[in-house]
Amino acid sequence: MYSNMPPNVPPYLSQDEGNYQSLRPSVLTWQKIYCGLMSCLYIVTMIGGSIFLFLATTLSNGQDAAILIFQGIVLLVLGLIFAGVFAASFFIPNRPWAWIYNIVLICLGMSSCCTLPATIPLLIYWLKPETQAYFGRKTSYQPPPQFTPNQYQQNYQGYQFDQEQSYDYNKPQEPKE
Repeated sequence: MYSNMPPNVPPYLSQDEGNYQSLRPSVLTWQKIYCGLMSCLYIVTMIGGSIFLFLATTLSNGQDAAILIFQGIVLLVLGLIFAGVFAASFFIPNRPWAWIYNIVLICLGMSSCCTLPATIPLLIYWLKPETQAYFGRKTSYQPPPQFTPNQYQQNYQGYQFDQEQSYDYNKPQEPKE
């Protein structure tokens, strides 16, 4: 049943018989771009921390060298942790816990006013039921049905559409006999 499905695609998408790309929310692409940029930012932070460590004695006098070394260690450690956390989002599968993991990454970015213009729209689209359903979270969202012309005729068989008659929706309609 799932033999033609690529890895990390939730099982509910198999009902569309392989057309899983049309149901993939576009916010996932933006999330990957966001995580890639944040990983790069924290790699730059690691580089800055290592510069502080190696040049602490040459950039300052004896008293300030200890402060620069401490700041370098903090920047290096935090840069390493957060670069790894944001880079891990590229390798996690599409599971319900991964949706939560990614929303935490978006919220981490909201702690800086520089990333707010990117994280607010990302958060709005991330909270949509389509995205939650893509990750396998239980929502009331159902993918839209794919009707063929025969199925459409079967569903509306015997129903007459009055194209020429106009209705006044303000007054009650009398049933036709």
